[in-house]
Amino acid sequence: MKRDEDSFDKLVRLIKNPKEFYKKNKDKKEDLITFMGFVSRISILVTALVLAFQSIPLMFFGFLLIIFLFIRPFMRITLALGSFFLGLFILWILKYDNEEKTDKIVAFAQPAVLLSPIPLIGELLSSIIWVLLATIGVSQQYKQGIGKSFFIVVLPYLIICSILFLLIAIIPLL
Repeated sequence: MKRDEDSFDKLVRLIKNPKEFYKKNKDKKEDLITFMGFVSRISILVTALVLAFQSIPLMFFGFLLIIFLFIRPFMRITLALGSFFLGLFILWILKYDNEEKTDKIVAFAQPAVLLSPIPLIGELLSSIIWVLLATIGVSQQYKQGIGKSFFIVVLPYLIICSILFLLIAIIPLL
């Protein structure tokens, strides 16, 4: 319960002033996983409530229950993959990387998922807020300008979208 209270306090401080939060935060990997788990549990509960009002089959709630029970291992994987890919682009552009800083950026951009359950625009809003929080994180953790930080965060999206666009354009030609 204490860990949830600490995570809630972090969430409030992050929402109030992300720039200051990134500067002052000294969390280690386990604290980051706890924070991500807390945020994800809230998101899962809200999603379940939204789905309950939309009459989605009970099987989906079983899936949510499994994720809810195994949230920590799932967050470890999410943090590892997110940090790996973001770190790859940070290393490529800045020529150096710090795993601890990259972990913080990925973990503290996680509250964006809280917007996902909003019907119609939730995923778009969630993505925009994630990019904003990650951009602030890169800027503060790596002492870079907002423009360069934004480029580092958005570049993976641009590459993936370009590849998908090319695939969609090429497949009809085959």
